[in-house]
Amino acid sequence: MSLPEARCVLCWPIPLIRVRRSNESSHRQSISRGRVDSPGWCSSRYRRPQPGLAGRWSGGCRSHLAGNGTSSSYEEVSGVKIHRFGRSGWPQILDVHAGPTRRRILEKIAEIKPDLVHWHETYGLPAPCRDIPQLFTVHGFDSENVVAEEARFGAVRALAWKWAERRGFAKHRHLVSINPYVKAKIAPDAKGVIHEINNPLDERFFHIEHVEDVVPRVLCVGWISPRKNTLASVRSFAAAVSSGCEAKLVIAGTASDPAYLKQVKEAVDGLGIHKNVEFLGHIDHDRLSKELSRASVFLLPSLQENAPMAIAEAMAVGVPVVTSNRCGMPYMIDHGQSGFLVDPEKSADVAQRLTELLQNPWQRESFGACARTAAREHFHPDLVVDKTLQAYHSILAEAQPSSSSAAHPHAAMPAARG
Repeated sequence: MSLPEARCVLCWPIPLIRVRRSNESSHRQSISRGRVDSPGWCSSRYRRPQPGLAGRWSGGCRSHLAGNGTSSSYEEVSGVKIHRFGRSGWPQILDVHAGPTRRRILEKIAEIKPDLVHWHETYGLPAPCRDIPQLFTVHGFDSENVVAEEARFGAVRALAWKWAERRGFAKHRHLVSINPYVKAKIAPDAKGVIHEINNPLDERFFHIEHVEDVVPRVLCVGWISPRKNTLASVRSFAAAVSSGCEAKLVIAGTASDPAYLKQVKEAVDGLGIHKNVEFLGHIDHDRLSKELSRASVFLLPSLQENAPMAIAEAMAVGVPVVTSNRCGMPYMIDHGQSGFLVDPEKSADVAQRLTELLQNPWQRESFGACARTAAREHFHPDLVVDKTLQAYHSILAEAQPSSSSAAHPHAAMPAARG
């Protein structure tokens, strides 16, 4: 059975995409040009969608979705139908399992009649499409995020999410793990196949020219929040400055909690480094590219992460990384080769490695070159698309004996290379 015209739905927390391709060559051309971003939730780091398969699969659509999800909309771009659903206002764990957003998504799937549904993130957790082949990519663990964020009623919410996650992982016949840390977390509960597929990067990051400023710039990109450990970044940078380093700390992102942002700014003032720190707030793709091109070090001492896109983007540009020695980060950074892994709860450890890089430009250059090579080997969109297509093939082949051609008249898609 040839697979050139599958009807595939890719679901993120807010949007739904109906994707149809007529041939593989144009799909591959869209990848090689790197023109397309995936739909997805808008990263709180700088309010832009995470890159992924959907847009690269579609060829020609650049979708940019509002992070707050306050409105619903529809558009068609280059043959791709994009459905956005505003959030319901329900607590997310209830909305995922029985709320209005779940109902709207399932209604749209019933209308589209796809051959396969690829879920990204929370709304696919309960495996709600019983009669359609499904694939669920595990991007995060809310059971751990609510604790790391010091969220209200965090312990109780963590228990609820843990129950939902374990139940959901067990229900899915096919899951995607974005790195070995995620696989180790889901394997005890998963009863189906776990496909190992990294998150893809927008190809533009591999083509950014990296030229450091005269005064080294330490770049932090992400939520200003307890989980991202922004206070540790500020304190570690202050220690590096105190040791004689001349540098700038550049913080790009918005605050998850105004009170925490106040703490961060008070720390900047109290440590006497206000002249060395820039708060950029929300930045777009173009500004991110510019900041990465100028950065000497990328700093992210998070308390909990799976596979941060911000680290992968910095690696692709050739920026050495200082990040945490826990969760998914050690699977991205080769300690002493492409960056340093540090204890995020020990500011002195972070400061020591940050100081070492700031004082050694030759080491930054060596680490950056290693990081760029590793990013191309693991996060290039061509590689990710090939692995995803292989997963789609296996899922549809498995479902084919029980699927009628009448029910799924478009059960076909491009072949993966190799």
